[in-house]
Amino acid sequence: MSPAEQTRRRRTKACAECRKQKLRCDAQVSHPDRCSRCKRMDLTCVISDAYKRTKSLTRVEMQREIQRLESQLSCNSPQVSVPNENIPADITPTPVQEPSPRAIEGSLPEYHEMPISGPETASLDGLVLPADTISALFALYFARCGPCLPILEVTSPEQSYEQSPFLFWTILYVASRHFDDKKLMPQGKDISQVFSCTALQLAIRNGFHISRSGQEFSRTVLEHAKDESVNCARLWAYCTIISQSINLGDGLPPLVYLDSFDYNRMNQNYWPSLDPPLKLRLKLHKVQTDAVREIAQSGFIGHCSADVTKTLNTFISFYDERLLALTDRQLDRHEKVALDSVRLHIQVFRFFGNSTAIEKPGFVRLFSYSCDVLEDLDQLETHHGFVVHGPLFNNWVVLLAAFTILRLLHSELRQYLDYRRGEKAYFMAIDLFRKMSVNHNDLQARGIIIMAQLWTSQNIFRQNNGKPDGLCLRIRSRLAAGVVFDCFWWWRAEFQGQTNPYADLPHGMNNNGISHGVLDMPGPSSMFDQSLAAPLEEDRPINFEFTADMIPDWDWATSLEIPVDPGISNSSLI
Repeated sequence: MSPAEQTRRRRTKACAECRKQKLRCDAQVSHPDRCSRCKRMDLTCVISDAYKRTKSLTRVEMQREIQRLESQLSCNSPQVSVPNENIPADITPTPVQEPSPRAIEGSLPEYHEMPISGPETASLDGLVLPADTISALFALYFARCGPCLPILEVTSPEQSYEQSPFLFWTILYVASRHFDDKKLMPQGKDISQVFSCTALQLAIRNGFHISRSGQEFSRTVLEHAKDESVNCARLWAYCTIISQSINLGDGLPPLVYLDSFDYNRMNQNYWPSLDPPLKLRLKLHKVQTDAVREIAQSGFIGHCSADVTKTLNTFISFYDERLLALTDRQLDRHEKVALDSVRLHIQVFRFFGNSTAIEKPGFVRLFSYSCDVLEDLDQLETHHGFVVHGPLFNNWVVLLAAFTILRLLHSELRQYLDYRRGEKAYFMAIDLFRKMSVNHNDLQARGIIIMAQLWTSQNIFRQNNGKPDGLCLRIRSRLAAGVVFDCFWWWRAEFQGQTNPYADLPHGMNNNGISHGVLDMPGPSSMFDQSLAAPLEEDRPINFEFTADMIPDWDWATSLEIPVDPGISNSSLI
């Protein structure tokens, strides 16, 4: 064989970076320049005969190696610091000043008592955050956002970044929505709802829904610890509560998850380790989902005769008594709001009944629950920022309570209700949405306009006979949220000029063909400044075009790129 043929048959070598990924390399063709892949990804292209591929460490093995190195460092030095090479160059851990209490009004003292040590600067997509801003955002999150959904333990920015860079940036993003520096909050759509569903799916893929079964969802041997199992149970509980609550708020049926965390196993393994607020939330949530599922499956949301309405009222009273039986101790204001919100969500199904079987005491209680919820939320917002920094489900609770009051005040039951209290609570809802809004065209800003204009409307709930009837519910397939979406259609027809899809209903009838009593309604009282009917006129113009439903358009999420965190296991995908 000639030397030329030997040269042609000689095996070409790939660069080290391509050999790591087992990819075809054109390094020898482009020599002395870098190969096309290294040039495209801006990598160092090196061809070495001494290079050998080694087995990559798994996440568990890397954690063990980090713990071993930290234990060695602790023996040689009283202070432990993570080597800088483990953190990107744009995030270098250095001590920063603790934010003053004035920086965040009403911050929890537990956070400020901790020594805060975090990154000097942090950058993401061209946004550079200085150390004081990072510390202030962390203080804001754990003081206001954390108590609304107590999943994370209070940590410093440095600890959060070491645990997970994705967790670090998530905390900053959530806190930035109501931070003083508006430049930190992008003007894009809020995708927290999509990520909540993603979190639930990741929890299922990692076996959180099955008690003590994480090993079966992992490719490596896991160290079983009781504390870790309890944390998984807590995280799964919050994932299901948030996911199903969002569905109920949107008028969708709560999804059923096949898990092993029923009351019997929870009592045996995890229930004693859970904090009392979470225990109450789990009990309330179970009663709520059971009630909605039973009411929907029993056909109460369809055609209701007088006899069926009596059965519906019995169902509502039964589940309301179950809720009251859960409160065996004095509740704080947060827990009371949670209880009243669930009671409100079940009680609004009274609108689905027949007017000939109206249970007046039940509607009076419904009116009282609505006022209680808004009054308690207003107090929590004033003292703790609960509504502004709370979960998205609070938006729907506010809307449901406000529109329930609006409907009952425009019904034949008005004479049995406290009109002044209802009016005051209704304007509390408008004020709460004003505080929640972060963009002139977000759901809260639109809700302010809708609520204010519907309050001053002379045509709200006006039937074909010219009389208003707030008990006439036309949208009945959206469960309890039908009370809200029906009001949206009244607003669209009057203030947006859209065609009323329910205009062909018979005189004085709802979509069940059931006649309701009607009552002449006076105009709104002058208790409040009528300028509230045109909110945000000075600082937030309302010249937007409202052509879509209040539910966001999720089509944009089909191409959503979810950031990959090395700390999240995707073993079930491999």
